[in-house]
Amino acid sequence: MEHFVAAPKLYLDDEKKYRKHAMDFFKRHGVSLQVSEKIEDAIKKVSNENIAIFLCDLVLDEIQTGDASIDGFKILIEIREKNKNIFLALYTAYHQELTEEERTVCRAKNIMIYQKDDDDEFMLNIAKDYNNFTQSKSASVTEKEFFNLSKDLVIAHLRKISNQSAKVYWS
Repeated sequence: MEHFVAAPKLYLDDEKKYRKHAMDFFKRHGVSLQVSEKIEDAIKKVSNENIAIFLCDLVLDEIQTGDASIDGFKILIEIREKNKNIFLALYTAYHQELTEEERTVCRAKNIMIYQKDDDDEFMLNIAKDYNNFTQSKSASVTEKEFFNLSKDLVIAHLRKISNQSAKVYWS
């Protein structure tokens, strides 16, 4: 849990009452949380600061471009494309409005979905999910690392065979 507590967190929500509510809720659990009401500010913070956890509301009605409201789901997809190492989550009262296709994309892109709740279980779940996320990231091997590891194992095996062959040949 302490790994989660120390991780820098940011929450994007268009409604002031929910930003304040989230800050108070996290604070009651001894967890700091930065909040943002503007997409541009949130994306800058995620890009320029060491934000480890980014929570985003799904329905951002008060943040508008033209006639359409901004969808938090799309923001998280955009961030995931740029940063595979950040823990991303929708934190919303409208989780039931996500389509099955959107839920599938969230699973594929490792984006968690949480219902806005005031219960302690939410804090435990997000802490557990964050710790699992960071452990899976540290345990994962890049394609290049895998290739180099495989190459090294093959070379070591060939040397062993070569040494054994030389002993047989010279015996």
